[in-house]
Amino acid sequence: MATVNFLYRSKRESGFLTLRLLYTDDSVNYAISAKTKLEVSKKYWTKQHKIPTSPADEANFKAQF
Repeated sequence: MATVNFLYRSKRESGFLTLRLLYTDDSVNYAISAKTKLEVSKKYWTKQHKIPTSPADEANFKAQF
């Protein structure tokens, strides 16, 4: 099964996202990364794309959507 992630890797206030494709083929793990032309602000990325850290946080996170 493949996984696609978007990463904000800039130290600046706005930056471009990096796309990462992770997959396994014949028990060998592969990771392919590429820069995108999607520019977002650091504030938007940290506020809107928070990962829940506990089950209670996850329930609150899911309730928002």
